[in-house]
Amino acid sequence: ARLRVAAAERDAVHGAAVNNTVGGTTATDRNVIGGHTNYSGVILSDLGTTGNTVAGNYIGLAGDGATVVANHEGVLVTDGAAGNRIGIAGGGNVISGNAAYGVLIQNAGTANNSVQGNVVGLAATAGSPARPNGYSAGVAIVQAGGGNLVGTDGDGVNDAAERNVIGGNQYGFQFQQLGTDNVLQGNYIGVGADGFADVGNTLSGVLLGGGGGGAAGPAHIKHP
Repeated sequence: ARLRVAAAERDAVHGAAVNNTVGGTTATDRNVIGGHTNYSGVILSDLGTTGNTVAGNYIGLAGDGATVVANHEGVLVTDGAAGNRIGIAGGGNVISGNAAYGVLIQNAGTANNSVQGNVVGLAATAGSPARPNGYSAGVAIVQAGGGNLVGTDGDGVNDAAERNVIGGNQYGFQFQQLGTDNVLQGNYIGVGADGFADVGNTLSGVLLGGGGGGAAGPAHIKHP
């Protein structure tokens, strides 16, 4: 297992990397990951890449939490990476201003990953102004395996802190040609962290494409 952090390229966790952490839960732990216009800011890939956590980072924004310094995707989880966490309760990332997706989970076998506690498509500054992720969705699961979770697990423990706030993108969330038992639950989509401020996704809050059975359950969804 290995963790490779290449500042001139991107942050990559791959090749059966296990139990690594990119970032943490304090400002001191935070990485500022931007400017990788031909690559994703963070990549988790390959079979056996599991148990890794990406938390507390600015991905696509500068250290001020507002200036856009785009990557291609913010975070890419692909090629069989499973059981990894993008954000945690009390340690979410701000994933905004990237050229394509904020978070993209894709390809068969990419399963049982979680996306929790993140701000996607908004700045980290007061008032949470929009900093859209490019031409598609803030968070997307596309042709992936099953059991991926975006939002709360509904167990009554830290559910509010597990909520993602997804606004300002073209689509807030996209399901397309996915495996079974992927879940979108308990998020704020198109509103700010207060649950009221209008930061709508410009096309749709949630886009459902073809694929197997999934669940899109109680989310706060608002769009123009």
